[in-house]
Amino acid sequence: MDCGLIEIRDVIQQINDDVIENEADLFKALEKYRPGDRVKVTVGRLTSDDVGGNFQYQSKKVTVTLTLSSSESVNTGTLKFNNAN
Repeated sequence: MDCGLIEIRDVIQQINDDVIENEADLFKALEKYRPGDRVKVTVGRLTSDDVGGNFQYQSKKVTVTLTLSSSESVNTGTLKFNNAN
């Protein structure tokens, strides 16, 4: 379900026009913004379909618009990134 939020296991692929391939790309992109700025974040989201009793998994792109907050006001977890293929 796409509820306008980044979900656990989403893979951040892009912030506005900046392609994110690793942690350094993420922090470089985020340095451009301040708390309160709105950004479009594109993620890869793993989805599953039940086809005849067999689950098939695939990744789909989802873009959400978020308002950034300061790092002191969030509980950070593990970040995942797309592969640099």
